[in-house]
Amino acid sequence: MSNLLDLNDVDNLGQLFTLMQRRRLGERLLKPWTAWIDLTGTAIIFDEKQQDQMVERLLGLRQKLDNIWRVSFQKNEALGHSLRESYSVFMNKSKKSDATWGTDNSKPGEMIAKYVDMLLRSGAKVIPTTLKSGTALKLSRTISKEIQPDEDDNEEDAVDEDQEINVQLDQVLDLFRFVQGKAVFEAFYKKDLARRLLMGRSASSDAERSMLARLKSECGAGFTQNLEQMFKDIELAREEVSAYKSRLEQNDRKPAIDLNVNILSAAAWPTYPDVPVTIPLEIQKAIESFEQHYYQKHSGRKLQWKHALAHCQLKASFPRGSKELIVSSFQAIVLLLFNGLGKEAQLSYEHIKAASGLCKLHWVPCVFLRSVQLTTISLS
Repeated sequence: MSNLLDLNDVDNLGQLFTLMQRRRLGERLLKPWTAWIDLTGTAIIFDEKQQDQMVERLLGLRQKLDNIWRVSFQKNEALGHSLRESYSVFMNKSKKSDATWGTDNSKPGEMIAKYVDMLLRSGAKVIPTTLKSGTALKLSRTISKEIQPDEDDNEEDAVDEDQEINVQLDQVLDLFRFVQGKAVFEAFYKKDLARRLLMGRSASSDAERSMLARLKSECGAGFTQNLEQMFKDIELAREEVSAYKSRLEQNDRKPAIDLNVNILSAAAWPTYPDVPVTIPLEIQKAIESFEQHYYQKHSGRKLQWKHALAHCQLKASFPRGSKELIVSSFQAIVLLLFNGLGKEAQLSYEHIKAASGLCKLHWVPCVFLRSVQLTTISLS
């Protein structure tokens, strides 16, 4: 039987089951069926070379087994129950390895969180062809049908893509149900969600909300309480920044840079370290201006700036023309040190380290700039 399962031979498996059922012996396939599922699933879980494809392979295996159960085994209740039990067993196996940092933590929870992050960042285009449900395929039009405008086609594509993502999220959630220790998934999902929200990397806000609703339904309100607060913080921050900019306009003040701030509830978000850094005077003035606005509205609160989370948009003048750069705050601080230098001037590592205040420099620009103008900065 294992050879037939390896080959995904649905027809012969169906004939085997039908033949045995004539003598009411179909459930004798239970032992080899569960043994094959456990062996195959365990091999996927512990395959460190293809760890990044773990969830994709588990989903493909589940589709294959579900098809065999429906078509070949005629939805036999005992074989269907054993399928679910087998998944629950091998999905929670663990062993100490380099991938788990020498602990007994199960890896599927982490990989499922990363797979969901990939879906919510990049949308339906990253879904493997073998896993697509087919709902995103456009229906062919007949010659006699009136041709619709391009806008309608684009709207149809968007709807189909949302449907495809929802189908994929349902399939991933089905895997998630088998994971017993959900704390690992929660930790990685929370960290990835924070990055998507702060960097504006979500492909669809509707998909984000849909996944949150699924988790709330599956795990309860306590599981998603902090995740929901993260969404609220982003919305409140937009309102706060909008009020700040409106106040500047009323006072006929045009800031030198476009400052955007995310105000986060410390208890809801992941913990971020405080990294010592010397803030350029122009940025410091913008920060102090926002603090003055914020403290006037919210007495008793204190803002702690996490500059390591900030990113900036710069206009840089290169010898061959101007470019716009999207960089981290630390990269921007280093780049601003090159303002006013000659074409052949160089800055030493020690000088950059002392001027920026950074203890360690993991990125040092290796280009010559004529000037750098900071245009937009987002802080948390």
